[in-house]
Parts: sequence; C-alpha cells; structure tokens
Amino acid sequence: MKVELGASPSSRKIQAGDKIVAFPVRSIFDIFFSRNKIATLVEVNNAETQDKIVKLEVKGLSRVKIVHVRKFKEALFEVIMEEEARISHELMDNLRKKSQELIFLINVDESDKLINLLNYLVNIHQLIDFISNYFVLDFHGRYGLFNELDLTRRGDALLSILTSLIIKLNEKRIMEQE
Repeated sequence: MKVELGASPSSRKIQAGDKIVAFPVRSIFDIFFSRNKIATLVEVNNAETQDKIVKLEVKGLSRVKIVHVRKFKEALFEVIMEEEARISHELMDNLRKKSQELIFLINVDESDKLINLLNYLVNIHQLIDFISNYFVLDFHGRYGLFNELDLTRRGDALLSILTSLIIKLNEKRIMEQE
C-alpha cells in the first residue's frame, strides 16, 4: 500500500526496512483515545521525500493492539495472536467464490489479474484484508472488519457484505435491461 505523510522531521527519518505502526484514524478522538485500538505493524518497502511529502510503500506484517502512545511518535503495542487452525477451508473457499462472482459482475480489464491474486493468497488474514480493501468501499464497513478480532465472524461479515454487493449489482443489471 502506498501512503503519503507530511514531511515532519520524524517522518523524514523513515527508511526502507523500518517497521512502523499504521493506525486508521476516523476523527481527532481516535488519536487521543488510541489505547486498546487495533492497528497494523507494517514494514516500509520504499521511502521517498519530495518537497513537503514523504511517500511510503508499506507491507502489513501483523495486527497489533496499541498499549500506549508517547507524544504521537512512539507506540507500545502487543501483537494480536489469532488462531488460524480453527478457520475452515470452507470459509476461505466461500470468500474466494464470492469474490470471483463479484469480479465477474464488475468485469474490468484487471478481472483476470484479481482472480489470479486471490488464488495466491493462502493466509486467511491476507485474503480477508485483500478482499476488504478492494471491494468494501464503505469506510465504516471496512473499519468494522478491521477491528473484528474473531476470524470466523470477520469472514462471515465479509461474506455478508459481498453477498449484498452481488445482489445490488444483479438488481441494477435487471433494471438496466428493462
């Protein structure tokens, strides 16, 4: 994911290979009340400073819970250990199938590439994050998925969102044909 930051003295120091905590912010209150919030530990793949902007390319490593923030520049956090063993392959297969169905309905030039990417993702966390980031355009829906710690509920909620999107697209197509 590509991220742009204001070029402050601390953000100018970020280099490729650094690990930082990425925290989604909805309002100013999220910044001041960040304790026990979910964030993502990311690794910086590339960092460029241009004028007043620092452009980062980051890769998510794991989900973390913020324990304490110091001066909005440093954070203590705990890595959230999620059990993958109890996640059924059926859930992963259902997520792939619903995503593919949605991709076929949308039918863009990159459809084949998206389907191939889905097949390469074997980690349930990566699969859910990938699908959420591409297809859940509603910020509150995506934020809710991000904050859900139970993988089964997270996957089921995403399936529900995908099913709803597919129904809306099918209804729209029927109305356009009439």
